[in-house]
Order: sequence, then structure tokens, then C-alpha cells
Amino acid sequence: VYDIDLINNIYLRIINYNNLISEKEHISNVNKKVNDYNQKLNDMICPKCGNPLTIRNGKYGKFYGCSNYPKCKFTKNME
Repeated sequence: VYDIDLINNIYLRIINYNNLISEKEHISNVNKKVNDYNQKLNDMICPKCGNPLTIRNGKYGKFYGCSNYPKCKFTKNME
């Protein structure tokens, strides 16, 4: 059970964080992150850790895997 003061405090914190950036800025930030992710994949760089991607052989065929495996387990299907 929460008392009313704690509930009001939490509510005010949420309202303050909700107004930090506009919707346009948020969409712009998301689009930038997606573009950066896709650019790294095109350059054969792991988007999670920044190491090169290498061709690996697996149970279901070839795929791209991070060269930093097992610390980074990023994989991408070959197209």
C-alpha cells in the first residue's frame, strides 16, 4: 500500500520526464539510431559492440557473426 504523498511524488516525476523532448525530436533521434545501425551493418561492423562481422558456419548454414564472440553474440542472416 502506497501513501498519497508517494503517489503524488512519483506522478510529478513522470510528468517532468515526459516533457523533456518534443515528439519531433524523439522521432528524429529514433531515425538517427536506425540509420546508424543500418550503416554499421552495411559496413560489416557489429552494431552492438563495434567489432567486425565475420562469416560463420552453423547448424542451419552460413551467417554473419560478431568477431568478439562469445562476449558479443550478435548474428545476422546472410541474404
